[in-house]
Amino acid sequence: MEEIRTMARDILSLLWVVTGLLVAVGFAANFVGQQVLTLTGNPLGLSRLWVRVVAMIFGFLLVIFAPLLSDWVIQTLVAMGL
Repeated sequence: MEEIRTMARDILSLLWVVTGLLVAVGFAANFVGQQVLTLTGNPLGLSRLWVRVVAMIFGFLLVIFAPLLSDWVIQTLVAMGL
């Protein structure tokens, strides 16, 4: 049973990391373009730039805390008896 929990934790960790990386890469796309729009005085560019910065930070934090999140999910499922 312990092997199944370990395997499930590893799979969940991998999924969290992949999700975080996809979020970070997806929002980092066109980051330089948004900076150019900001430099030219486009207010919409600044707004989009901040949204991308926050999304990249969220993606980074998701990747960093992936093992903790996976352990928490596994422990919760075990406590529920699943």
